Amino acid sequence: MKKEIADLLSHLNSNNTEEKRYSIADIGMILEMNTRILNGNQSDLVNEEFKNYLDKKLLSIRLNIDEQVEIIEKLVERILAKDTLSASMLWAIGKAYPTAGLPGIVKVIEFNWKTFDDEMSYQSIISLENFLYWDIIRNASGELLRNEELMTFIQEKSQSTNERLSECSKRVLSKLSGIKRT
Repeated sequence: MKKEIADLLSHLNSNNTEEKRYSIADIGMILEMNTRILNGNQSDLVNEEFKNYLDKKLLSIRLNIDEQVEIIEKLVERILAKDTLSASMLWAIGKAYPTAGLPGIVKVIEFNWKTFDDEMSYQSIISLENFLYWDIIRNASGELLRNEELMTFIQEKSQSTNERLSECSKRVLSKLSGIKRT
């Protein structure tokens, strides 16, 4: 693991909530920046866009998919351990390359969704939505549809009184409804 990433992850052990928040935001931005590069965007254009959010040493970090998976696994461990900033970590996972982030989101939902508050539910479902387009075009969504725990979670949240959560859940269900179970 790159030293800068290890340092950011080590800050998640801090008792200083602000330090943790900044580290999570940096991790999310680094994941998103690298996802755009992995998707074929030119590095210099991506750097220009992210230079207002990341300092120079973080801006130069390049991650492959395996390195993203390693980061996601560390975040998932913390979420499963009920970290107080789990919703923010779910947001960061949603910025990852889909093959790196989707398994982590699914794992967290499968094991923890019944304990989620509205914000954790929303961040989980918006992350799923971020990954869904990629998943659908690769015809892998049948696997998501067969995951009963995941589908129950989304269906229940589509009935939430929290309008933002309900609407996001309904969008994901709508996108999944056109997919055949294989």
